[in-house]
Amino acid sequence: MVDYSWDTSAGVVANPVPLTAYRPLGVEASVSCAQFTALPAGGAVLSTTAEPGLTGTSPDGLWIGAVKPGAVSVMSAGRTLFSGPDCDLSVRIGPDDWHIARSGDVLAQGAGDVRPYVAGFFSQLPPATSTAGLSATVTADTRFETAASGTKIALAVVCATCAVLSLLVAGLHDRRHARRVSAAHPRPRKLMGADLPVVVLILLWTVIGPVTVDDGYTTTMVADAARSGFVGGYHHWLNSPEAPFGSFYEVYRWWAGEGTPLLWMRLPALLLALLAWWMLSRIVVFRLLPGGRRMGWVPWVAAVAFLAGWLPFNVGLRSEPYVAVGTVAVWCLVEHGIAARRLLPIALATLLAGLTLTTAPTGLVAIVVLLVAAPAVLRLMLHRRGAVPVTVGAVAGSVGIVVLVMFADQTVGAVRAGTAIRTAIGPNFSWSDEWTRYQALLKLQVEGAFGRRAAVLLLVTALVVSTTVLVRRRRIVGTHHDRLVRFFAATAAGLAALAFVPTKWSHHFGGFAGHLTVLVVVVTWIGCRAVRSEADRALILSAIALAAALALNGSAMWWMASAEQVTFWDIPPQVLGVRLATIALSLGVAWLLVGIVLRDRQQLLRYLVPPIGLAVVTLLIGTTVLQTYGLVRATVLTSGYSQPRTTAAALVGDDCGLDPYLRVEPDPVLGLLPVAAGRDGAAVSTGGMRSPADRVEHASREGLPATDMWTIDDGSPGSLRSDWYALPADALGPVVVEVGGSGRGRVTVEFGRSTPTGPTVIADILVDLQPRVSPARFDPIATAPGADLVRVVAVQEVSEPDSWLTVSRPRVPRTIPLSALVPATAPALLDWPIAPLLTCRRQATLAGGIAEVPDVVVTPGRDLPEAMARSAGGPFAGLLQAYRLQPVPTYVDGMPTTWRAEALRLVPREPLRPPTVARGMTTVSGLSGRPPLMWTP
Repeated sequence: MVDYSWDTSAGVVANPVPLTAYRPLGVEASVSCAQFTALPAGGAVLSTTAEPGLTGTSPDGLWIGAVKPGAVSVMSAGRTLFSGPDCDLSVRIGPDDWHIARSGDVLAQGAGDVRPYVAGFFSQLPPATSTAGLSATVTADTRFETAASGTKIALAVVCATCAVLSLLVAGLHDRRHARRVSAAHPRPRKLMGADLPVVVLILLWTVIGPVTVDDGYTTTMVADAARSGFVGGYHHWLNSPEAPFGSFYEVYRWWAGEGTPLLWMRLPALLLALLAWWMLSRIVVFRLLPGGRRMGWVPWVAAVAFLAGWLPFNVGLRSEPYVAVGTVAVWCLVEHGIAARRLLPIALATLLAGLTLTTAPTGLVAIVVLLVAAPAVLRLMLHRRGAVPVTVGAVAGSVGIVVLVMFADQTVGAVRAGTAIRTAIGPNFSWSDEWTRYQALLKLQVEGAFGRRAAVLLLVTALVVSTTVLVRRRRIVGTHHDRLVRFFAATAAGLAALAFVPTKWSHHFGGFAGHLTVLVVVVTWIGCRAVRSEADRALILSAIALAAALALNGSAMWWMASAEQVTFWDIPPQVLGVRLATIALSLGVAWLLVGIVLRDRQQLLRYLVPPIGLAVVTLLIGTTVLQTYGLVRATVLTSGYSQPRTTAAALVGDDCGLDPYLRVEPDPVLGLLPVAAGRDGAAVSTGGMRSPADRVEHASREGLPATDMWTIDDGSPGSLRSDWYALPADALGPVVVEVGGSGRGRVTVEFGRSTPTGPTVIADILVDLQPRVSPARFDPIATAPGADLVRVVAVQEVSEPDSWLTVSRPRVPRTIPLSALVPATAPALLDWPIAPLLTCRRQATLAGGIAEVPDVVVTPGRDLPEAMARSAGGPFAGLLQAYRLQPVPTYVDGMPTTWRAEALRLVPREPLRPPTVARGMTTVSGLSGRPPLMWTP
């Protein structure tokens, strides 16, 4: 429990109190008549929120003031609680009721939750006003910052002990009734040649692989947990944790004890990849395909498929590697239990499936494996004496361990409250929206990169083909029929189970890396052993080629900065100008026609239809090689910043990622270019284009004075041609011109070269107008070699109501390193897309129910980080009541026109002082979810 009180010891000064939960557990405030005598008309003695400029108050905060002389009002959460002439007031607001009193006499009271939004203590009183009788205290909502009571710990010990004993009983029961099955043991145990490419590529991608969408979430969440005591959402959901899911964060929380450099944080996923490959190549594949033990190509095909299913999804810090490994391990344990007629492996599979589910809702895929095997397990239980109570006890014990993990760090009430707020804020899709996952997969965007498409589309195609062949032939030679049927059913049911996951991202398919590995091997086996008709083989090849065409129609786009300088990041892959997707589509159509038209000419078809395995392996090797080449090229063959190269630099001790490349421009005025020698600096203007551009909405975003801006904002046509400005000979940075407009305006930046007869235009670049003033960057070295002059030409072509056009004087920024402006040890708010690239910076903390004020905010080029967006439940949102964000122009060293990061400083709206803090401890019931977390966008 933490109380924050208004510090009025040195007069009336605002105190920022940006509560992460927005609303406190309770509020107590008192005011006296002395304050109302000094209050301006319509002002507030106390307000817990303030609009920008402090001219009014937010409708859901607490407001105590005088609407008019002699009329005191108290409002909270949009409701008027009191209105009258009394001015010596004490106010108490709790989650269930509220009352307002004067000298102990109750003036107004009521039931219901009217707790206000709290961002601080603000007032419109003069600073020198007497503070006698003036006070305010809020109790922060710290329900997630808990420690287990002795009772909970004792129950956990008892539960764990019973679970272990139940598993021991199951093991003893197995010794009496089980049988030995040699096939249940891993084969082969020695090293294989296929291990080499798997290990090498997994290691290589660990070093140079792209970031995933949630790497920034994970690094910031686990880093903050070291100070707050729990793994909260940090960027959204009022900092509520993801319990009962998200147990894998605890692994990273422990792992991050040595820091959060990206390479270091990827090592758990590396270990999981090696474990998954070992289980697949030693156990799963050969238990499903006993006949494949003598086929040397089987491990190689499995290796190709595993890499294609793992690398595009599971290199980062998400939950899918844990789901993939957990699902494969559950399958191994269940099938071993069924084959050997043992109960202990089945109980352990139940435990592991439950633990997999605690990592993320996609862990349902592991639960599905259990459900599919349930009939076989039930038959085993019914045919063994005493097996039912033993199995039920062992499974119950395993479930108890899972529940302990789910609620290890949070109470039941806290989990209920967190789940409710996550559901309210979202994303929270219905099962009927599952189609949107596949829609995203087939779009030309990062969710639909060709590596992801190839893995998923081939997974579905292989499942359909294999199931069709199995149904038609009833049995596939060389396979274990019952296990294969269960595996097919588990894969199909697992894909269906994704519909019940509340988010619909394509990276969830990373949990099917093991399924893809097995299905590719099976469909290759089918092509060799089960499909005798060349026409049928042609039809199967047609399906695979059409899937390949869809896959190769995607680009090699990766998340955020990982796409920088990667081959084919924005277009589908092609050779000599021909898209690979077009080639695959042509082959697919050709094989389809061949399979239909020449169905009765088997001899001819033998020369036209290649082996199925060759087509599958070619597709998977091709996509893996293309993706790997793009990342290697971005690491080795390019200049400037690249995420793969900076991640690899951690191997030699440079683990600060993007930070050394970031430069900022503290004072844009210093970079304004001088008028070229011999010029008078006059601008030719017609119509209403004028300087200074003094309207706020058309002002410089980066702090240039109005005298260095031109604007036309009366809807009339006009034009401007600035004089020539001299470019410095040693300029390494870009030329920057701030531009904005609405309507049919046109702005061109012209680069020129001085000649004896006067300036000559050697390049002109049309600027894409935005509906707000924003900087446009140009690299004269790349676009206009030899240029030593620059000017701006702007035209507002036709008259349109409310149209406007604004341009600035050009400049070449004078920059310093970001670390020179804000040291890495100062608190920083790192937006989640940029966070995994700036792991040397200390994060602003969310502890004690309040957000620490950061010295700098770094975003991937957007004005507002998600953690400050109230629409997302950003726990730093309250800071915007007391501070405004001032952009600091930011550049990436060696990449003049790239916009990959932007620094913003927090500028106080008025003088501020920190509140007085009182900390304490209280005991609450773990079942209590009161009061509810409240959020409005």
